[in-house]
Amino acid sequence: MIDDGSTDGGGAVCDELSNRYSCIKTIHKQNEGAGSARNIGIKQAQGEYVYFFDIDDLADVNLLEYCVTIMDTYLTDIMIFGYHSIQVETNRRSSFQWQSQIIHSNVEFRNSFFDICIAKTNGFVWNKFYRRSFLNDNNLLFENQKIQQDEVFNLLCYRHLNSCFISDKILYNYYVYSEGNTRSSFIEDRFGIYKSVRQQFESLVSYWNLNDSRIITYLNSRFFDSVIQCLTVNMFEYSSPWDYNCKRKEMNRILNDDYTVLSLQYGMSSPRLEDKLYAYACKCRSLFIIHLLYVLFSAARTIKNKIMK
Repeated sequence: MIDDGSTDGGGAVCDELSNRYSCIKTIHKQNEGAGSARNIGIKQAQGEYVYFFDIDDLADVNLLEYCVTIMDTYLTDIMIFGYHSIQVETNRRSSFQWQSQIIHSNVEFRNSFFDICIAKTNGFVWNKFYRRSFLNDNNLLFENQKIQQDEVFNLLCYRHLNSCFISDKILYNYYVYSEGNTRSSFIEDRFGIYKSVRQQFESLVSYWNLNDSRIITYLNSRFFDSVIQCLTVNMFEYSSPWDYNCKRKEMNRILNDDYTVLSLQYGMSSPRLEDKLYAYACKCRSLFIIHLLYVLFSAARTIKNKIMK
């Protein structure tokens, strides 16, 4: 257990559990974020496998036992399993799963990359089970950006992945909150983080020499969503410290970026009216229109969620 500078008494709870159970070790450290804490956990771990659980989700009671059995049997580097995605405000549930299969080489994984990862699971670590020697042998560790560190970690893992078991079982409930997390909070260099993730994607695609037009469309679509997040959440949430001049400067920085220019082309051609309107506002470089759209669409989603409850 890594106590990452807890201020709510969590460190004392960890110590209590360590004293009670010989298999639990507690390490106290100053607060540096999830990436730093996980890296210490990886380096200090002594078991054969590593699993990362998100504290606000719910795992199947048999998850660890099942995954250990599968990994012991097939001796793969990583295992991937299905999950339910649950919208907390509306209790809407979507299920993501695959047919069981074994990937025997990095080339085979590359050829299945879009269907296995991009469509359903790329950015998550909680629906994957990792062999510790695979992580250590390839020096695979987390970066420490505030968001999307899981995705970058997996993209680095995929370069070295030579065997993978894909399970048809659903073993995890992933709870999605519209407020109270990093989706709805101010992050000073949110755009820089999104850009670094895009570059990691392109680095992997280049490393694999992978020519798949679906990936380019996916990346432009995602980056467009990222741009809108930067121009709405970061600009207009109550926690944002920026004044009008700072917001205009940040908007221009974002809109002048080459990745943004490509993504706006996607936004203009998107079948979704919301995307088209945001893309138009970006073309006009109008903070007022962007803010107005953000208020209107946020209100519409709130009303929709209340109706669907």
